[in-house]
Amino acid sequence: MTHGIDLPDATIKFDMWDTAGQERYRSLAPMYYKGAKAAVVVYDITSYVIDQFVKHYLNLFIGNFSKS
Repeated sequence: MTHGIDLPDATIKFDMWDTAGQERYRSLAPMYYKGAKAAVVVYDITSYVIDQFVKHYLNLFIGNFSKS
């Protein structure tokens, strides 16, 4: 899903992806955040498995953003 916000000086584009934590999307993750300047991660804080999964993706995001 893509949304945009037009501001006087720029247009901000939001691409939203929901993979529901499915393993089959793990290899596609870099495509989702390539060129991104920010990321919002939403997850269930009561699940240890999800917590570990999110930590993995946050490390990938941080590595990607530091290269930009």
